[in-house]
Amino acid sequence: VFTITDLLGHLRPDGFLNVEKFIFRPGKIFGHFLFGAGRQTALLAAQALRYDPVQQTWEKRLARYLSYQWRCKAHASNLLQSFKVASLLTAVGTPCNRRKPFLTRARLEKALDTLFQDSIIAAWQYDRWDEACTTRRGWADVWLQATILIEPPDVIRDHYQAIARQMKP
Repeated sequence: VFTITDLLGHLRPDGFLNVEKFIFRPGKIFGHFLFGAGRQTALLAAQALRYDPVQQTWEKRLARYLSYQWRCKAHASNLLQSFKVASLLTAVGTPCNRRKPFLTRARLEKALDTLFQDSIIAAWQYDRWDEACTTRRGWADVWLQATILIEPPDVIRDHYQAIARQMKP
């Protein structure tokens, strides 16, 4: 994946090197991913790297998950997908707070809003979700089965439409 080009450090008396720094570059496999067919997925992954791993874990994981899903569905040429709330929470690695599900819902919606503001997604909305359900007891189970439509940004859509055209006989 990576090629280490130089090692910097001090030579020990026994002939070994105490490595303090090393210089590396992408190897053939990773370079192909970054500059070849996977470069659009790599673009979103690079944007996801800017998120703080502690404070913005949800945004980071959702961005990676969505970029992967869009790449997998590129041949279908319909990138507007619906995702179950439960699937998105699984991708984030956080279960629904059953005692206070509104906290989980608020955090998921905040993460999706952040992805929208950062142009990682073009839009998102609930699909066939009845807001009146939240007034009833045990609404978390209904919410987990609800779906959210998430639209990719134009750069992803344009790139994958070209792929879909090339794949057709």
